[in-house]
Amino acid sequence: MTMLKNIINFYLDDINIFPINLYEEVITCLPETVICSLDDNESLIIPKYFPDTKKIKLYLKSSIKNNNVVDIFETYNNTGDLKNVWKTNSNFVSLELVSLETKMMKIQLTKSTSKDSMIYRSYFPTIDWTNFDGVKFKWFQSDFGSNFNFYIYDGKVKLVKNIEPKNEQNFEDIFLFFSEFSQIGTGNFNFATIKEIGFTVLRSIENTYVYVDDIYLFPKSDFITTYVGNYDIDNNSFTKIKSNTNKINLAWNIIEIDTSDINNWDWNYIKIFKNPSNLFRCDFYGSSEESNSIFKIDSNNTLSQISGKIYSGCLIYKNIVRISRIVLYPDTEFNGDIIKIYKYDFTISTFQILFYNPAFGREIVIDINDVCMNGRIFLEILRKSNIKQITAIIEFEEGVIY
Repeated sequence: MTMLKNIINFYLDDINIFPINLYEEVITCLPETVICSLDDNESLIIPKYFPDTKKIKLYLKSSIKNNNVVDIFETYNNTGDLKNVWKTNSNFVSLELVSLETKMMKIQLTKSTSKDSMIYRSYFPTIDWTNFDGVKFKWFQSDFGSNFNFYIYDGKVKLVKNIEPKNEQNFEDIFLFFSEFSQIGTGNFNFATIKEIGFTVLRSIENTYVYVDDIYLFPKSDFITTYVGNYDIDNNSFTKIKSNTNKINLAWNIIEIDTSDINNWDWNYIKIFKNPSNLFRCDFYGSSEESNSIFKIDSNNTLSQISGKIYSGCLIYKNIVRISRIVLYPDTEFNGDIIKIYKYDFTISTFQILFYNPAFGREIVIDINDVCMNGRIFLEILRKSNIKQITAIIEFEEGVIY
């Protein structure tokens, strides 16, 4: 049988007796392609893939909508059009519209005296960035002999952040969080009245050049709501048993849905609802293997069936387990704390002690090698030190009662 591991955190209080429940995480499928995308006020209905599921981990990727575009340079026909929008205050910097895989702006430094030069665009009327956490753009730098920053200006105060690419002569995505910007000027920066954005040359050598493309804002956290319950396909109605609102950020997110407190027979589907915000779009990956049990409900409450499986992890409760080893790590050192591990033996209707010893130091390894019913094995701590939390790594396999 395959040896499994669970990592469990125990938080200590006045009474410190903890049942140990062990699970195996089963992945439904591989994330081969996007199976479904949700926009605002849309829902995804996913079946319970495995019986005895106690927790579901959903993996989704959120992406920025097009209304968050600052500049993607595709609207410019030529360099003249580009220079009508993007300016420089230096004779030692040239701007050019180039076409590589897409159109983008090339910034060329022609002299080492290009230091302190600015490449910028102005806004009249001003623009409002209050709903956003930062700015993202694609960046290519020919060498690291020159350095740049990105800045935003509200007419009184300037916020700046150094650009720190990892590799020369490689395109990479740069993420700049407004919370990490430094302020130049006194007073509070007003994100609702941004007048100018741009780049500054901090250090310069001759002939450094940069490509800039796909400048986007990335928004503050968005939200989805998950429901556990029963779905009536014929009437397109969902009866919820429990729900939870989850914050999602840009790129990959893991959403955990706990079903351990619901009877396994009381639910058959989960529902994921994209809360209205006009910020993110949510992509769910999976495989296109034959399956007809996934449904999407659009903002007009129109139902459509989706072929494929959604990439997710399901924690499956194991009824009988053979525990081989438990390793305990306290948040501070053990100092004579009494560790007791015991199980309920249903064959003789009594408790059986598996381990009983004082513990010292930052780690204790306990070899068990015993079969027990899941949830009927207990960890008890009699504190002698100031520990408040213990992390347990439990090695086990599915057990057999002889």
